[in-house]
Amino acid sequence: MTAVQINSFLDMLFARYADVKGPIYLWYAIRLEQLPLALVGFACVYSIIPSLSKLIKAGSQGKHKNYFYLATDGFFYL
Repeated sequence: MTAVQINSFLDMLFARYADVKGPIYLWYAIRLEQLPLALVGFACVYSIIPSLSKLIKAGSQGKHKNYFYLATDGFFYL
């Protein structure tokens, strides 16, 4: 965690050195870069939640664990 924060701080310093508006451009670039990952993540979660909640509500202990592991394996292949 500390390395990520130090890297972000150094990125901001270098961006500030390059241009006064550099940190703003860097902030927007990072958000634009993270957008596809967030959209895919939300799509994966919202596709598994209804089926998983039905299995949990039905009380089938083993099936919901198997479904969860199967779904997460499928998501990691994306």
